[in-house]
Amino acid sequence: MTRAIKTKIPGSILVRKTKTGKEYIYYKAYGEKGNYKALGLEFSNKNIKVAEKTLEHCYKEYLMKSNKIDDIPLHETNNNVYKILSEFIDANRTRGLTEQTLYEYRLSFDHIITEEYDLDSYNILYKNGRKIKQLSIEKDIISYVNTTTHNNNTINKHLRQFQLFVNFGAELGIISPVNFYKKYKKKQIPKEVVAYSIDEAKAILKFAKEKDEVFYLLIKLYYLTGGRLGEWLNAYFGEDPHNVDLENNIIRFRNKIRRDLYQTVPIFPELKEVLLRLKELEEERDDYKGKVVPYSATNKGLINKKLNKIEKQLGIKKKGRSTHGFRRLLATELFKNEIPIDVIKDVMRHSSIDVTLKAYREYDNDRVRKSMEGLKRG
Repeated sequence: MTRAIKTKIPGSILVRKTKTGKEYIYYKAYGEKGNYKALGLEFSNKNIKVAEKTLEHCYKEYLMKSNKIDDIPLHETNNNVYKILSEFIDANRTRGLTEQTLYEYRLSFDHIITEEYDLDSYNILYKNGRKIKQLSIEKDIISYVNTTTHNNNTINKHLRQFQLFVNFGAELGIISPVNFYKKYKKKQIPKEVVAYSIDEAKAILKFAKEKDEVFYLLIKLYYLTGGRLGEWLNAYFGEDPHNVDLENNIIRFRNKIRRDLYQTVPIFPELKEVLLRLKELEEERDDYKGKVVPYSATNKGLINKKLNKIEKQLGIKKKGRSTHGFRRLLATELFKNEIPIDVIKDVMRHSSIDVTLKAYREYDNDRVRKSMEGLKRG
């Protein structure tokens, strides 16, 4: 069943009900031909506003391209930081990012940037170049970090997403290539991550397989690859800019910070069996076309809630459990099997060996102690 949603912004929004009873939002921009596009979000008043913001952005682009407006609003002028934001959003949309993700990028930008920045000389790094002043951006970042009421986790999230914008501008040669995230990120108390045991993981998989095949296959993806929750919720079948390439037997996961870069993972036989079954299920369904699993990127809470429910029924519920427990399990097993640390770093797709050692220090210390105990000296 399909129903239209009234909107004051040119364009149209539809809500379609799936066989499961869930409702999802679709949109078509003003002047655009073809089918409606999936927003990737379930119906709610909040998500309708996200759709309206998308329509508004598309309509402004239409007017500009059609030369129907000369006086472009402040946040759409041709020579300022907001114009770069517009290009950044468009570039990421063509790479397949969901509208929800793009909305989060814009939200982080709005939290930090307070005014228009005209392009100006920045001769320290670029002789005779015209760059957005680093000092202007940095001033806003410092102000945000020092005055916001957000907790450290939220501050770092907005800084990470804003850094993607900075990286994009640097690639265009418009913004100075400075790692503001590294410079201003806040210290965080790491969340306690409790790894599953092999027996617990197998019990969860067996239970899920009997109740919900798709959820079982999703959990098995985490179990086999140690992938992060958001990575598999954003995964698509096909070539770049999507993730799973069954023809060439590789998975391309986007880098956490540099979204234009990828980290590749080979598809081994047991993993391919899971992916081929998910591909069969994808071809049978009408919604979430192309996606590896029929969940949106915003369903992280739902996935962990389902997982926690299974834990309770199995009597293995512990504080700190989440899908990340499967990632920790994989790393733990690699350490126990004395896999070289550089290989573990590549499997876990950490930025450096130091990150791997920091995350799994207890296992490394245990390995060092055993090595020292077995050392023979004349």
